[in-house]
Amino acid sequence: MHQDADIAALLHVNLNESCPYRRRAAVTLARSIRAGGSPHDAAEALDGRAQPQAVDALWDIVRDLGLFYL
Repeated sequence: MHQDADIAALLHVNLNESCPYRRRAAVTLARSIRAGGSPHDAAEALDGRAQPQAVDALWDIVRDLGLFYL
């Protein structure tokens, strides 16, 4: 249940961002969490698509929301 709240907070805060990298990072992170993955899995997915700015944004989101426990 706590995980669903994290996903909702992630999407609400970050999908409204004007920065496309932060939006992409939020979507990738939410999908990873929902699939039982971790922020590290999401970072690997973004890195595999050669999107270093999105990877940086992802770690900003993780830090901002305190999702390091996942």
